[in-house]
Amino acid sequence: MDPAIKQAMDAEQIFMSDPDTYLRYVNRQMAIMDYNTNMRCAREDGIAEGKAEGKAEGKAEGEDRMARLMMLLYDKGEHEEARLAMMDREARHRLYEKYHIE
Repeated sequence: MDPAIKQAMDAEQIFMSDPDTYLRYVNRQMAIMDYNTNMRCAREDGIAEGKAEGKAEGKAEGEDRMARLMMLLYDKGEHEEARLAMMDREARHRLYEKYHIE
């Protein structure tokens, strides 16, 4: 047997024969796994929260943009264009560009 392998096996035998050392090792490993799990979950929660906030902000910006377009069209008496903007996404985007609404 290779001396390094024999030395490792002897160290394992000593380690496994001391219950206190073994329990400390197991507890440490469990603490490391718990920490890693908590960090992963916190990261996933943070990502989900960020996505939800981004969607809410994007929705609010979209509603504000649509409101600006509708106000402009109604002020100009462009009721047919306003109706079209509400019904047709492509037409709405053309009107955003036409009236420089960002």
